Amino acid sequence: MAPQVVLLTGASTGIGRSCADHLTARGYRVTGASRRAVNDVGWSPLVLVVDDDESVRRGVAQVVADHDGLDAVVLCAGWGLAGSVEQTPLSEARAQLETNFFGAVRVVVAALPALRQRRGKVILMSSIGGLIGIPFQAYYSASKFALEGWAEALALEVKPHGVQVTLVEPGNFRTDFTGSRRIVEVEGADPYADERTR
Repeated sequence: MAPQVVLLTGASTGIGRSCADHLTARGYRVTGASRRAVNDVGWSPLVLVVDDDESVRRGVAQVVADHDGLDAVVLCAGWGLAGSVEQTPLSEARAQLETNFFGAVRVVVAALPALRQRRGKVILMSSIGGLIGIPFQAYYSASKFALEGWAEALALEVKPHGVQVTLVEPGNFRTDFTGSRRIVEVEGADPYADERTR
């Protein structure tokens, strides 16, 4: 049998990079997608911006055309936002959900026709933040709670077509995720400073 074809988002760093390396080492044909180009990897890199409809459409179509199909998508693209609910601008809250939730939705919707043909798999990187609300990361948690509910509904819809949906809910891992988290800027007196720092 030919190696299974996997499209993985968020492949440039962190859990996504580890998953791309791990799957490649086990013989999968991995296309690792990220918003910035990566080099010197053992898998096929692809620039794909999950926030952009056309970028996703083109990227998924390219992978399907290059490999005559698709067996799985692994959705790891995402970022963190830290700040109090009260002080987080809605523009930043929307951006958090645009990538972490709607980014996954875009890729899955684009990939489903190919996944149905091979009775494929959808693997969604959620978080412990999709099971419990994390203080000062409410919009990150909201994006993951949304992903959880959406995935559960999706699983029921695609099961008759042989497509499996899996949620992965990791806690803290040694990656650069926390260090690269966006911090909400606060001007003036901050009533949440002590709690947020702790």
